[in-house]
Amino acid sequence: MHIDLDLRMSAARSPSLEETLDLLAHTIVSILGFESASISLVTSARTATVVCVAGSDGVGKERVGTQNPIEQWERLLASSQPWGKLLRFSDPKTLDRESQPTPSVPHFSPPDSNLNWRPGCALFAPLTASDGTLLGVLSVDAPADGQLPGQETRDSLEAFVISAVLAIEHATLRARAEKSEALFKEVFNASPLGMALIGADGSMRVVNEAMCAILARPAHKLIGSTLTPFRHPDAGLDDVDLYTDAPRAQIVREVQRYCRPDKSVVWAELTTSHISASGISVLQLRDVTEEKEAVIRLQHLASYDNMTEVANRSLFLSRLRAAVRRPPESRSRFALLFLDLDGFKRINDVYSHAVGDRVLKTVAQRLSTTVRPGDTVARWGGDEFIVLVENVDDEHAVAALATRIESAVSQPIALRGDEIRITSSIGVAFSDPAEPSTAEALLRNADSAMYKSKREGKSRFSIFDASLKALAEHNSHVDQLLRLLGKESRMVLHYQPVLRVSDHRIVAFEALMRLRDSDGALLYPSEFIAQAADTGALVGLEHKVLAQACTQAMKWMGMGHELRVSVNVGIRQLAEIDDFEIVVRRTLSGSGLAAEKLTFEITENTLLDVNSRTLRGMNRMAQTGVNFSVDDFGTGFGSMTYLRAMPIHEIKIDRSFIQSASSERAAGAIVRAHATLAAQLGVRCVAEGVETDEHHEMVRGNAIELAQGFLYGKPLPAAAFTELLTRSVSRRTSAVVPTQLRKEG
Repeated sequence: MHIDLDLRMSAARSPSLEETLDLLAHTIVSILGFESASISLVTSARTATVVCVAGSDGVGKERVGTQNPIEQWERLLASSQPWGKLLRFSDPKTLDRESQPTPSVPHFSPPDSNLNWRPGCALFAPLTASDGTLLGVLSVDAPADGQLPGQETRDSLEAFVISAVLAIEHATLRARAEKSEALFKEVFNASPLGMALIGADGSMRVVNEAMCAILARPAHKLIGSTLTPFRHPDAGLDDVDLYTDAPRAQIVREVQRYCRPDKSVVWAELTTSHISASGISVLQLRDVTEEKEAVIRLQHLASYDNMTEVANRSLFLSRLRAAVRRPPESRSRFALLFLDLDGFKRINDVYSHAVGDRVLKTVAQRLSTTVRPGDTVARWGGDEFIVLVENVDDEHAVAALATRIESAVSQPIALRGDEIRITSSIGVAFSDPAEPSTAEALLRNADSAMYKSKREGKSRFSIFDASLKALAEHNSHVDQLLRLLGKESRMVLHYQPVLRVSDHRIVAFEALMRLRDSDGALLYPSEFIAQAADTGALVGLEHKVLAQACTQAMKWMGMGHELRVSVNVGIRQLAEIDDFEIVVRRTLSGSGLAAEKLTFEITENTLLDVNSRTLRGMNRMAQTGVNFSVDDFGTGFGSMTYLRAMPIHEIKIDRSFIQSASSERAAGAIVRAHATLAAQLGVRCVAEGVETDEHHEMVRGNAIELAQGFLYGKPLPAAAFTELLTRSVSRRTSAVVPTQLRKEG
């Protein structure tokens, strides 16, 4: 048995133990006839402390409380009989029997003979616990007759020793229990966790202050009740089930909501553990409201668009894929409505991005209030939204919903005493339960239908049907080709000549990109540029075009052909003008091409997206000699403003005006105006789409400097273009008419 030494001291100070031991000592003196008896207890410091002395006339009372080391006691009493061992002083002359009949300092040794009790002798019995631990020492002085104790006395002494040991052990255990109980009460009441002792019926028997604080109720409102009345109505398992259904040794944990009297809700982690066979359990409640709300906020941020508060792309895809993967027996038809705001970019440019954000929020709110409960509205990205409409029984109902969405979005938005109106183009795609599809395929279908709405004039909706299926399949095939670009060399460059009209000399060429399909067929830019831009592949393609075109131009210059090279550049490159400058500088340095020989063609509509940062970058590049050309001039908006603000060196009149100039008076006037404007601004003017001799004569008649079109040559591979250049040089002295160039090209 292991006895806690500190508890022994606590027990020694206990009045009940002192009374018991004192009674034992007095009984030994009075019944067994010993002159005196004393009991010492061992402390945690391994000292023997005298706790009681019994004898005639209060002999030895002054020794109560004295302490002495116990090492010699353990040595001297090692071979003691249960009733004791007779020891004497090492120096009997020092013994003063009247003042110290039973010395406390253990300077004893076994006597020479056990025949009688001699002066200086005393009988000492070890008080040993069941585990062999020395608890104390019982000592008695000489009996009145001076004889050694007989068998009966020895048996009695042994009985008193056992009684003393039992009394000490009992007091120790009681003190330990009292200390443990006091400690439990202290921990229970001071715990920041809500704690309660629960009976077998699930009711609370005792609660601490923290439990009262968490549930915001006084103790008398909780004691005798289970937690069930305080749970949120949406909670599931009753408390009695939670406590009684679990195995006895199992610790049960759950997080639930609990209602407070003020209608507020607290999230708490409930832990229960059984502690006794009688069914008593300990219940703990930890307030996790802040943690839970933080998790909910993070989950919301991960699933909802931060600005518009509707679902984000991730949550939408999760719900869409869940709808696609439902088993056939529970699969129902659903619809996707893909919505793109018409002209939203202009709102950002004319007003501000803050106003644009307000428009997006308003559109999201209108969409959310227009759809049915249970439908999912999500912001797909930028100015695009998407709606998942589940359990569709009638296509007409979805068409009616698309109409309502159109109407809701187009309502005016009040702004600083003004009104903003915006429309939307919507694409609708339906799932077919009989022919399961993938989420990606359905999204492509809805996207194709949306672009059909754009092409047909915007502010309308289109439903994906068989006419769009081939386009969707083509787009899917193009996506696969674009993904292969990093592994396979599928990009091909063709070069189209630009002639000086006055002498028919080829002075420049435009590098035009193609993609080679698996069967060897070529895909033209109109078939893949938009998708390449959407997937992010366009920037890489444009970099390759630039590098290859500059390298080819240097090869032709080495053959004696001084040509300018024109390369198309998209809005993404201009938006990242700093990175684009680095690419251009490295490309020119690597190829050896002079900056003056390089022209970047930008469509007029792209110029609308140019900001001040892009403009500064363009000016820096222009200062190095790089030229900029406006492609499709006359088809966009704000041409004059951008010509004045930007470093433009060339305008290319759109082919639609060139081809209509001879038959339409307005088109002819536009061509003349553009030619005059270029001359007055001092920039080059290029006529695009020259395909007939009549077009050529019209261009020459309007004093347009440069021309490009099938009349002079279609876009050709590098080898064929080299042959065209060679023939052009050989015939330069003779008047090479456009028709001849066309036939030979």
